[in-house]
Amino acid sequence: MKKFALIFVGLLISQTTYAQEWHQWRGPSRDGSVSTAPSSLPKTYRQSWQVEVGEGYSSPVISSGRVFINSRRDPNEVVMAINLADGKVLWEKQYPASFKKNQYAVEMAKGPNSTPLVLGNRLFTLGVSGVLVAWDTKTGLTLEERLLEEYRYIKAFLWNSCVPTCR
Repeated sequence: MKKFALIFVGLLISQTTYAQEWHQWRGPSRDGSVSTAPSSLPKTYRQSWQVEVGEGYSSPVISSGRVFINSRRDPNEVVMAINLADGKVLWEKQYPASFKKNQYAVEMAKGPNSTPLVLGNRLFTLGVSGVLVAWDTKTGLTLEERLLEEYRYIKAFLWNSCVPTCR
């Protein structure tokens, strides 16, 4: 089984930081666009920092100077807050998330697949096993946790790649 480590590298912020919140999948408007962009790109980039976070397909989100990522270090799912400026891990939380992959996806990571959402001082993550958690963005304390299979109208495969959303 191929296993990969998702390493978030601070290249996108390496030399010039643009103050824009990227608090959900595909950005503020969920369309992948930015409101402020540099007039030109540098010829070279300097890596500012690097943090090993684990495996998965979740995108990082940025809010209030923090990078939030949802990943996996089997058998746990891991949620982290990282200081955008220096790459220091501010808090890290893990919870057990047993998951058996589909027989056709043996070469793929076990997830998580969902990108976190920041709304105010709350970070929402949705794990591959259907665990929906609201975290305090500053402390990492669990504010609320739900297991989606408790809601009988939701099929187990749906949360595999859902993204919490708010407009």
